[in-house]
Amino acid sequence: MIMDREVKNVSEKIPSIGIKKSLPAMGKNYKIKSIVVETVLSTIICAIGVCLFIEAGLGSDTIDVLVDGMHRHFSITLGQADQLFTFTFLILAFLCNRQYIGMPCIAYSIMIGFMIDFVNQWIMPLHLSEASFFIRITCVLLGQFCFALSYGIFQTVEKGMNTVDAVIYFLCKKTKIAYKWLRTIFDVIFFIIGIYFGGVIGIGTIFSVCFTGIMTDFVHQMIVKVKRKKGIAYMEIAGEDVA
Repeated sequence: MIMDREVKNVSEKIPSIGIKKSLPAMGKNYKIKSIVVETVLSTIICAIGVCLFIEAGLGSDTIDVLVDGMHRHFSITLGQADQLFTFTFLILAFLCNRQYIGMPCIAYSIMIGFMIDFVNQWIMPLHLSEASFFIRITCVLLGQFCFALSYGIFQTVEKGMNTVDAVIYFLCKKTKIAYKWLRTIFDVIFFIIGIYFGGVIGIGTIFSVCFTGIMTDFVHQMIVKVKRKKGIAYMEIAGEDVA
């Protein structure tokens, strides 16, 4: 009887945090392991994207233009600059959209800076900025995909949304503007401030401004569809419409 209840198909939504379970219900231990794995995976993928973008020398993505500018302007490491940026938005996210902020988000905020410094130890010796243009632009495209995949995965983790997206989704709810367009507006703001601080810009930066929001939104919807199909619990964002 207990096993019957555990494998029984369910469809329940917890309004306070927007967690949705569908198809087979999962055990608590499995759920915790899934959250841990997805949080660590998202952090690693994002760190790879950061390093590929910056080391390619064709301009960073918009957040990294700002982070790179802080790194140069304040003479701190890339990891330290990213931590400063992340914790600033962590405070903002907690103040305006705390329902999406939990231990996964805090863990991500703590790990991302260290992970960037760790990954960069392996990517920096490759001297990507001295490689052919084809290799450099390929690194930019891979980096952009890493960001979209990392953000898309993390947006579905229970209380694990990254801090920037938590702030953006708060504004989505207030303004009724789609995530992909508000994300683009934020990217333009990061871009301008990053230039002021001396961050590296280039073709990759323009690509990031134009496509980060669109790609992240697309990847997020694909991940939600897969999780629905496989009956994996995910965080449903208020107002989103995934067919």
